Amino acid sequence: MSAIFGIINKKGNKIEEPDIVKMQQSLMHRAVDGKGIWQTEYELLGHHKLVISPEQKYEQLPFEDEELVITADARIDNRESLFTLMGIEKQRHLTYPDSLLILAAYKKWGGDCVDYIEGEFAFAIWIKLERKLFCAVDHIGARPLFYYDSPEQFIFSSEMKGILAVKKTPNIFNEESLIEYFYRQSDPAKTYNDEIFALCGGDKLISVPDKIITEKYWKPGQSGKYKFTKNEDWAECLRELLIQSVENRMRTDLPVGITLSGGLDSSSIACIAGKILEKRNKPLFAFSSVLPENHKGVEVDERNYINIVGKHINNLEQTFVEAKDAGPFSNLEKAFEIEETLPNAFSYMDQAINASAANKNIRVLFSGLGGDFFVSWRGNPAIYNLVRRLKLRDAVKIFYQAKKYEEKSFLNLIKTDFIAYTDLYHLIAPILHKRKFNWQYHTTLNDNFFRIYKQEITSGIDPDVVKYMINYMETGRMGRVIGLFANRDSAYGMGTAMPMFDKKIMEFMLDVPVQQFRIDGVRRSLIRRAMEGILPPEIQWRKDKLPYAPDYVSRTLANKQFINEVLNSEQYNFAWKYIDKNRIAVALNELKPTPGMTRLSEISGIRIMQGIICCIFLQWLRNNKYIINE
Repeated sequence: MSAIFGIINKKGNKIEEPDIVKMQQSLMHRAVDGKGIWQTEYELLGHHKLVISPEQKYEQLPFEDEELVITADARIDNRESLFTLMGIEKQRHLTYPDSLLILAAYKKWGGDCVDYIEGEFAFAIWIKLERKLFCAVDHIGARPLFYYDSPEQFIFSSEMKGILAVKKTPNIFNEESLIEYFYRQSDPAKTYNDEIFALCGGDKLISVPDKIITEKYWKPGQSGKYKFTKNEDWAECLRELLIQSVENRMRTDLPVGITLSGGLDSSSIACIAGKILEKRNKPLFAFSSVLPENHKGVEVDERNYINIVGKHINNLEQTFVEAKDAGPFSNLEKAFEIEETLPNAFSYMDQAINASAANKNIRVLFSGLGGDFFVSWRGNPAIYNLVRRLKLRDAVKIFYQAKKYEEKSFLNLIKTDFIAYTDLYHLIAPILHKRKFNWQYHTTLNDNFFRIYKQEITSGIDPDVVKYMINYMETGRMGRVIGLFANRDSAYGMGTAMPMFDKKIMEFMLDVPVQQFRIDGVRRSLIRRAMEGILPPEIQWRKDKLPYAPDYVSRTLANKQFINEVLNSEQYNFAWKYIDKNRIAVALNELKPTPGMTRLSEISGIRIMQGIICCIFLQWLRNNKYIINE
């Protein structure tokens, strides 16, 4: 994606030339296809350009007219309807950039323009006469935008580093970001820097000299727009929305890639994208994490399933990525710089895959991320939810279908698909399993630190998937996840494409009856039925799913000496306020490689990696002169 940035000096102080240079330099990796700035003595708007769609070739940003100045990072999906609404002549459509569409929409509807725009965007418009800045991000928040506000300055940037390059106040570590890292249950607008905030999905912001105002312009919810009575109609509608979502993200003639795991989600996107590119006589490049060809350990990977997808897609060009010499603590400082947050435990594999894609000159990198949040949700609590809503006939029907399909006993299915979601079970579970440490709900955070925020932490995911996903979108957390990938891919000169998080798909999913996820007793039933004739049957109906980074436990154990050095080093003594070193040590001694996907209750390997990454991150902040409350 392109990058946008700006400085507004509120007190009549001139913008210093070194600040302009530093801000541009901090984001130079985003200036793949050019850069531009607009400035007065007191205001600066900037743009670093990454061309993906054909009309972007005609885009010169920032763009100024008599009243307004705009800088934008955008992909607008409803271009034709906007052209009609705003009376823009047809002969101009092919060369009319999305940024100018946004500007025209602002002129017509003011701040309400965001209600008419579909797609992904982050933009800033300077209203000269009023000395007002208007900023907005798309409904989901797929294009990141960060901001900093002080009495003297308002600064914004697609990446935090643009702000950090020029802000004058001290950098203070926001310790709550550790809660977010482990639990994803803090305020998504906050970052690890106490003074820098994210403008979250569905939000718009107005900055005037004496204040800033943020407002949520979109709140997701069940609309009742989709009211099918036949199972096949629900599946058909999802199929059409997925195809359209992929097509919207392929408005390019440049190389397209995908991170392919062999699972339902990434394989679905790959098969759809492959067919579209085949009609254009172009390849789809795939990048997949696998074990070495002659691996001798107990672990297994997805190579067999990936090859099945490869045979199904005629134009797939496959690259297997092993990241041979990398591990969970490789190149962490690079990960901190790129991701601007605590990276996941598999950042070594993310870096290896992105580097492989960059070597193929990929400009758009697809991912199936997000499918299992909603589109390919397993539907495990479907029976429980139907009973709770007194839809007993539907609950009984699915129960007996599931019992037959999964060949489970009556008691076992009742236990896993009903009792496990009741309030009573959650009340007595800690007593029943008091001798077993559940790594899904417990981490390597220090308990004393954790207790400061404990009242804000909830265990588990709400069995009501609609309620959970509404909260996930409305809080902005969904956009923060996508935005992390967007900025990571941008560091390698690529744009991110995540069709499973498309706004129209999310709106559809909120209306989907819960039983659609378990038709005929099959888990992930909706996506399986929607992909009929698109996925190869071996993928469409597979029941197993293997790890994204299959040998991560072995790679962790290979770093056992390094981990112990961190635990015993005096330079990390300040970190034990936040991290429980003893818990890491005990878990490390008990850690063993596993052949398949680790159960959530047993992810001690991931928790070990996260704990050590936190220590290294805290030391990195210290080295960068952050104020840490020790």
